[in-house]
Amino acid sequence: MAVTITQSPNRFNLAYQPNVWTLSGLLSSEDGYGLVVRDRLNQTIAIIKQPANPAGVAHFDISKILQSQLGTAFYETTQKVAETPGEAFEYSVSYGTYTDGAYSSDGTSARYFVYNGYDDWRNLNWNDTPFNPSPLPVLCDNGPVDNAEYSGSTYSYLTNYPNAEYPLRSSSYHTLGFMNKIKNYDSGPNWDLNVQPAFVRIRFYDQTDNLIQTAIYSITAANGLGPRPDYNSTSIPNYNNDQYVGVVGAGPQNLKDAGLWPSSTGSIWNQVTQTWGNMSVIWNLATSSALVDHYIVDIMSIDACEEFQFGPPPSDNATDLEPYLGDVIYTWTFKIDDPCSKFEDVTVSFLNQYGVKDYFTFDRRNTYNVNTKRQEYFKTNGSWSASSFAIDQHSGGSTVFSSDITTNMTLSSNWMDDATSKWLEELYTSPQVQVYYDGEWHPAVITTSRYEQKNYSRNKLFQHNLEIKFANKKRVQRG
Repeated sequence: MAVTITQSPNRFNLAYQPNVWTLSGLLSSEDGYGLVVRDRLNQTIAIIKQPANPAGVAHFDISKILQSQLGTAFYETTQKVAETPGEAFEYSVSYGTYTDGAYSSDGTSARYFVYNGYDDWRNLNWNDTPFNPSPLPVLCDNGPVDNAEYSGSTYSYLTNYPNAEYPLRSSSYHTLGFMNKIKNYDSGPNWDLNVQPAFVRIRFYDQTDNLIQTAIYSITAANGLGPRPDYNSTSIPNYNNDQYVGVVGAGPQNLKDAGLWPSSTGSIWNQVTQTWGNMSVIWNLATSSALVDHYIVDIMSIDACEEFQFGPPPSDNATDLEPYLGDVIYTWTFKIDDPCSKFEDVTVSFLNQYGVKDYFTFDRRNTYNVNTKRQEYFKTNGSWSASSFAIDQHSGGSTVFSSDITTNMTLSSNWMDDATSKWLEELYTSPQVQVYYDGEWHPAVITTSRYEQKNYSRNKLFQHNLEIKFANKKRVQRG
């Protein structure tokens, strides 16, 4: 009787929760069950052996093994799209038995995927359905090609931010994480280019919902996120682990750095005018200037029927890509909000529940402290090596041998609603943060040891305070 898998994790799961494989079918002549974990290149990363439990089966929780393959990366300043090193890991398991220390395989699983996130302790498996796109195949009228259809339903970016619109300051960096490969990629149809999302579309609106400008670019390795090499590539190569989840630069500063933001004119930052010669955008407004009030970031599929009939787009210009836009897969609206404040705003990026970056800006009172611990020695005063002896009036005595300097900040938020307050727990429990201060991103650690969930009924108007310590110490000279 061969060993079989009687229980397995979800095919798409989070790493920081049980990832349990259960084997059954052990013979009395065999010593125990064996499980071999392999990476996407079929290289062995772990071998686990275990005798049968009283029920005759063996449960293997490989969470810690999978966690060791994951990590974090810096991509806060992404201009268009980017990969996410350490966010996802593809693996398979070989299963069988061992006798007298020798392993014998009875089979190999399909490919499984884990992401650098966590779920509620009550959940054995993560429900990836809201985030993982699973389109329907629809045959094109103009040829034997299946197009991916999303039937008007969109999926969620990898964030738990609770409100429909995200308020951003004009100088904010922000990224959005998304699944970069459809869930049913191996379900039967030839998805071709629709295995990977194809385009980013950003539409800028004024306060009366008039469309000002549309920016469009392709999701390709040339723009920062493969595996599709370029806008005119006709196939999708094999993925690597860094490409299963992508991020899109979605903040005003990301878009400015990428040259996609409407050009500013005058003293008002969002008074924009048409810019001639920028082929990545389409000016939609009848007038020559406008005020940006909000904008929408869409991740879209490719219209495979259009590509089959006319071939790949002739260029990566917005006007050439627009006819190839398929359905919207992910969408998010950002509201421009520059409230007056006497204090410098400080943006903190943090690792959210799904392992990608979220952002929050503290724009009330903040304090910046530098703490120094010094090691001293006593240097005797006098010109002992000179031809005549003298006492230096500006040297000698207690002298600093070395300095250990740490930088700390205490940040305060503005007033907020109950849902945002609850969401901020992800910031306070994040193992890794970056702080945007004085025009630079600084790696930091959170030193606040307690998060209190506040709400209006209990706290009325309330704020949150965050204490952080810069991860890198200042360098200074010796005395």
